[in-house]
Amino acid sequence: MSPTRILKAVLLALTLLLLWWADPIAARSSAPSAVFLWAAFLLLCITVPLYLWPSVRWLPARRSVLFLLPLFLALLGFTTRDWKAPDAAPDVWMNPPQRAALSAELKIVKEIRPGLVLADVRLTSIEHFTGRWVRIPGRRKKVRTANYIEPVTHSSFPVAVQTRKDEMPRVGCTLAVRLTPKYFPKRLEGDYLASLRYQGASSYMRLAPWLIQSKSCEVVDPKAEWKAALIELVTKEHGHPFLQEKIRFSKEAEGVALGMLTGKSGWMDRDTKSTAAGLGILHLFAASGLHLGILYAVLYWPLSKLFGPKHGLATAPPLVVAAAYVWLLDFPVSLVRAFCFVSLFALRSFVHRRIVTIDHLINTALLTALFFPDSMISLSALLSFSAVGGILFLFEPINGLFKANLKKRPVPFIIRIPSAIVHFFRQQGQISFAASLPVTPWILLFFRSYAFLSPFANMVIVPMAGILLPLLFVSVFSGFLAADTWPDRLLWFVTVNGFDLMLLVMNRFNMPAFFVRFEEIAPVAVMSFVLLVGTVIVLALYKRERISKLTALAAVLLFFSLTGPMGFLVLRAIERMVDG
Repeated sequence: MSPTRILKAVLLALTLLLLWWADPIAARSSAPSAVFLWAAFLLLCITVPLYLWPSVRWLPARRSVLFLLPLFLALLGFTTRDWKAPDAAPDVWMNPPQRAALSAELKIVKEIRPGLVLADVRLTSIEHFTGRWVRIPGRRKKVRTANYIEPVTHSSFPVAVQTRKDEMPRVGCTLAVRLTPKYFPKRLEGDYLASLRYQGASSYMRLAPWLIQSKSCEVVDPKAEWKAALIELVTKEHGHPFLQEKIRFSKEAEGVALGMLTGKSGWMDRDTKSTAAGLGILHLFAASGLHLGILYAVLYWPLSKLFGPKHGLATAPPLVVAAAYVWLLDFPVSLVRAFCFVSLFALRSFVHRRIVTIDHLINTALLTALFFPDSMISLSALLSFSAVGGILFLFEPINGLFKANLKKRPVPFIIRIPSAIVHFFRQQGQISFAASLPVTPWILLFFRSYAFLSPFANMVIVPMAGILLPLLFVSVFSGFLAADTWPDRLLWFVTVNGFDLMLLVMNRFNMPAFFVRFEEIAPVAVMSFVLLVGTVIVLALYKRERISKLTALAAVLLFFSLTGPMGFLVLRAIERMVDG
């Protein structure tokens, strides 16, 4: 490994350590920017003597590269200047009197997920229930005296607001609400609510329609308008290309389509979401590199045919649409990572320089850390980089095992078609296996569950998603540019029926018994880590010709089967032996 690559790896490790240490939301530091500036200064003090030192072999050939390390940390000090814990809510908001109602103004600032928004809340008054029924001379019925209303002055604070998906207020709207004791806010306690701190919330509340006293949306965020137009386009009826009738997604398929398009599984109904989780394909409905990669490929493919695969006019223009997509979905870390990845890919067409895989991955991580520092210490980043690292480093060696067994000879056309189908699904299995190996230990540790049907479900359903998502993107473009034309109707007809077919396949695959929740997670997590290390060792031994290709292939197929139903059967057999 070259000295420059080692320095970049050390810089990435140091950056992640400092990000974890400086995290203000976890109350480890109140001034993360100062942490990085001090680290940059100390690193500069180390760098200057190294730059002036006589020739040392382990330093890069160009000594000036050393100064990029403190410069990068100094830039991080600049980008983390606004990284802070959410403003605390007043005590009266968190501990309101039980015989009272809270009046407040909510300004919606961000959509977290369907049905959950972040609002800046300004508490205006507390209505104490002190009224009594009294008899007034001259009146037959008793009259209730007025409650005591206490005005409150306090700066605004952020709150996560839960609503129904179809009643979710848009970003930019302001609501005047009156909260009764049943709907008083909650503290962010427990794994789920605590995670809302990283979305910028200081507390959590549920909002019912009857609590809203007034609503104004005079200044609406343009991003919210685009999202609303996108959702309306998918959910509305479309003309049938062959009959005089209308077609639209079923309720379940609509949730699947919106989940894939927006990268938010919250659009799916509970049963469909449970099915996807049981099959281990929930990643299809969370913003990921798959979504951005498909969108980029849809635009890149025709341009590459026109200008050439490495021409700047083929690689750069799709980045504009990809950047707009990342912006529209509020910069999720997996999409940011994927955007940095394809941006570096596009940059190669201008500098005409080959980038090694590990350099590409480290550069992507450093860029993501620089512009979105808080996202790099999230579980999403861990799973995202683990999956893409597995694909980049393990897929080609695994694929090489199968290529070594192919003999180059003429194949009749009638045999070529089924052979191509088998090859396609085999590659999907290889990609799924390569991505899942480094991800599975983290899934087991954090979620304490595993879907043993995921390898085979991914082999079938991910290719379907790979076809339907481009169709959905093209249909959306058509809906905006050529609405209600015959090609537009045909596209929506194919897309709607395609998603119905995908939902049917998901339901056919669904076997809840193969989705296992573990009480004791350590042994299973260790076994998943052993499978990862074992696969790497087998591939390394095969590359160095220490074992035969047949032995390596048999070992990889065994490891793959253990990640699927065979692993479930082995687990149940071990449990019966222990219980017996």
